[in-house]
Amino acid sequence: MDNVIEFLENFFQVEADASFTAQQDNNFKDANEKAILLYSFCVEALKNNLGVIIREYPKPKMPSFIPVPPAPTEPFKKRILFKLSEYKSKSKRFDNIYIAFCSVMNQEQDGYLSIDILFLVTKIGQEFKIARNYIYDEEANNDWHGTSWHENEGAKGVDLWNLGEFVKTKRLISPQDSELSMKLYNQNI
Repeated sequence: MDNVIEFLENFFQVEADASFTAQQDNNFKDANEKAILLYSFCVEALKNNLGVIIREYPKPKMPSFIPVPPAPTEPFKKRILFKLSEYKSKSKRFDNIYIAFCSVMNQEQDGYLSIDILFLVTKIGQEFKIARNYIYDEEANNDWHGTSWHENEGAKGVDLWNLGEFVKTKRLISPQDSELSMKLYNQNI
C-alpha cells in the first residue's frame, strides 16, 4: 500500500500546483504544462474533470464591469489522505482497487478535518492511475455505508458499488472534526 500512498501524495502535490497556477492570469503555458502533468495521473475519462482545464488558448479578458476575484497569492495546500483501503477487484480488467479517503485542498487552512473526496486508484497497464472520484454530497440519492456520494466520470468497471472483496485498510490521519468522517475512518471499508 505504501507505493499507492506515494503515488497519491505525488498526485496531490501536482494537483495543488496545477490548481494554483491555473488561477494566475499570466501563466498560460505553465498552467497548461501543469494541467497536462496532473491528468497524466488519471484515466482519460477524468481529463478536464478535476477543476483544472487544459486550454488551447489563454483565458479571455473579462470586461471591466464584471468583478473578477483576485488570483490567490499563497500556493494551495495539497489534500490530506486520511485512510487508504484495498479491495480485490470483481473485474478481470483490474487487479486491486484502492479507495483514498481525502480532504479538499487547503483544508489545513480551514482547521476542519473531514473526508470530502474519494479517489479510486488502480493499475492500468503497469502504472497506478486515478480511475474515478467521488465528492461527498448529502443530497445524492445513493447510499454507500451510510453516506452519499456524487460520482464523477471515470474508468468503466470501477465504482464504489462494485469494488469486490475487502482486503485491508491503512489509517493515516484522523478526520476528528466530522462525526460522519470518523464513522468512515473507523469502518473497515
